[in-house]
Amino acid sequence: MSFWGTKGDSEAGFAIIIKEAGKSILIIKDQPKNEEEFGTPKRKTPGGFPKTPEEKDEKLSDFVLRKQRDETGVSAIHLSKKDGNDGRVPLCSVFIEGHSIHFFLMRHLSGEPTPGENILSAEFFSVEEVRSMIESDAFLRNHRIALEYFLSLGLNDIENINPALFGKTFSPN
Repeated sequence: MSFWGTKGDSEAGFAIIIKEAGKSILIIKDQPKNEEEFGTPKRKTPGGFPKTPEEKDEKLSDFVLRKQRDETGVSAIHLSKKDGNDGRVPLCSVFIEGHSIHFFLMRHLSGEPTPGENILSAEFFSVEEVRSMIESDAFLRNHRIALEYFLSLGLNDIENINPALFGKTFSPN
């Protein structure tokens, strides 16, 4: 079974949602959980760790699609092909600090970003703005790695993405 078809307690899924043929990316900022302990919240892509029994029973790709809609109010569609377990292949996965973090590439279908519960902001940023945020260390580390990979692909035709680009893994120190 593929590692993204079912989830363990340390697996999470997030969505890199693009619109305008990849010229803008949906970015969110969470409510601070404990700013004194964790510092100012950093930006990230929508998604998270499945917590409830219902969430843990979902395929990770389905969980991410639903979670991003709850967090941002937008409708999106997966751009990756289905894997052998009827889930979706992530664009990339980051294995960091004992966690498997999977990033699924999606295309915006409709709706304007509206922050959901526990979300401070949700909005589309241009590729140039995202690059600038990466340079200023505005993202959580695993999200920065995934976004850098996506941006390195220089995709011009998001509807005909080479399937070989999916499934990339990173294991930073």
